[in-house]
Amino acid sequence: MLLGDLGADVMKVEAPGRGDPSREWGLKVPSKNGTDRAESTFFLGVNRNKRSLALDVDNVGDLRTLRKLASEVDVVVTDWTTARATELGLDHQQAMTNSSKLIYCSITGYGQTGPYKDLPAMEGTLCAETGLTFCTGEPDRDPVRPQISPVDHSTAYYAYGSVMAALLSRDNTGSGVYIDVAGFDCQIAAMGNVGAAYLIAGTEYKRVGTAHPTVVPYQVFATEDGSLMIGTGNNSQFERLADAIGHPELAQDPLFATNALRVANRQSIVPVLVKIFAKRTTAEWAKAFVGKGFPFGPINNMEQTFAHPQVAVRGITTDYEVRLPPPT
Repeated sequence: MLLGDLGADVMKVEAPGRGDPSREWGLKVPSKNGTDRAESTFFLGVNRNKRSLALDVDNVGDLRTLRKLASEVDVVVTDWTTARATELGLDHQQAMTNSSKLIYCSITGYGQTGPYKDLPAMEGTLCAETGLTFCTGEPDRDPVRPQISPVDHSTAYYAYGSVMAALLSRDNTGSGVYIDVAGFDCQIAAMGNVGAAYLIAGTEYKRVGTAHPTVVPYQVFATEDGSLMIGTGNNSQFERLADAIGHPELAQDPLFATNALRVANRQSIVPVLVKIFAKRTTAEWAKAFVGKGFPFGPINNMEQTFAHPQVAVRGITTDYEVRLPPPT
């Protein structure tokens, strides 16, 4: 989809009749013309700038068509396992033999090597296996899966960047490139400070809800009528926050003077802030915090998010038509 945004002609190959399984996922909306079947918002949200081609890879004629297509295009992106791609004669070695300039990008759960290479994977299972689920949620409750799909998104961005780099490489070398992208790898890379804490110091971060394991205060606080996220990334920001809430003495308290001290004394500073934030509405706090030099933000639902004044200014949303009728 991102390549399509930049002008690529993207052809999505789907199974005849049923098509991409995500066409059936969740909330559906009817077509504007009233004749095509309703499609899921999930599917519509990630399939702009694409054309659909229905091919049955178990049909000899259709498979021949697909192999021919793979030999003519600039880039092939596939989610087949090694075994399935080899069975179809469309693994990277065979495909690139037929087209030496082909950019072949394989996107799978575990990659094309290793003991898990032929196992299926889903967003939720990869979140679980890579440690993301373990560290997400409240400390006194079971781990939770994120509502969105961080593994899918990070994997897509790695694949997108890799394809762009491969196209530049081909311009210089005249040769195609094989790209092996695994959701498992990408999510481990995305674990950032949580992964680094274990690798470098042997420390397992525990679940802390909306809070941050190494920065305080950096969490959601309940207000009189809602909630507000506060982030103070350094001591100066904490001093500004203390002034803005009318309690400058907090920044001078020897228990809270530095971030390290605030982390060590989390159980002392957070209850104090909880009581303070509960005394005013979210809007009142937000008005008081504007221009004070520390990050904050209300907890918005999607309606409030898309009504945010920054959305229109930044051109974040646009209308487009998904012309991807169900494959027949």
